[in-house]
Amino acid sequence: LTEAEQRRALYAARRRFPWLMCNVVGGMIAALIADAYADVATLVLVTPFIALVTGMAEGVAIQSVSLALQTMHGRRPTWGALGRRVGREIFVGLLLGALCGLIVGVVALAWKGSASAGLSLFVGIAGGVAASAALGLALPFLLRMARRDPQVASGPIALAAADMVTLLLYFNLGRWLLL
Repeated sequence: LTEAEQRRALYAARRRFPWLMCNVVGGMIAALIADAYADVATLVLVTPFIALVTGMAEGVAIQSVSLALQTMHGRRPTWGALGRRVGREIFVGLLLGALCGLIVGVVALAWKGSASAGLSLFVGIAGGVAASAALGLALPFLLRMARRDPQVASGPIALAAADMVTLLLYFNLGRWLLL
């Protein structure tokens, strides 16, 4: 939004509100996912880490959105540039996720005494962060190609998508490794 548009509070709120509904819808879908995986989501080895797992993915998603917006500034997005950047961002996300997942997994192993919980956290964080990095980078490009404002829309969509993808991965791993 331009500076003049931001000064008009009602106009700014009207432009931003629809994109925030992505968080509402995403949060409701995340709640449905948690409900569908209640057998895993309520496990004492899983529940304490849900906020951490989604928070890691959200943090990387918003970093990737910010970086994409910076690199797109004044440039037209192309499919070739998107493909190259997403591939690199997946690799960066895997590195970041593996490092953070390793730390959390080791802490979970020491705290909860469960190698399966540690492995579930390691893989869940690594995969969730990699997917979120790719989503966060791709969304501004795709929104710009669709002639939408990526500065206002990318963040809410990326955060909602990061939560959904990460919860699905984390809960499926938990089901596979812990039940």
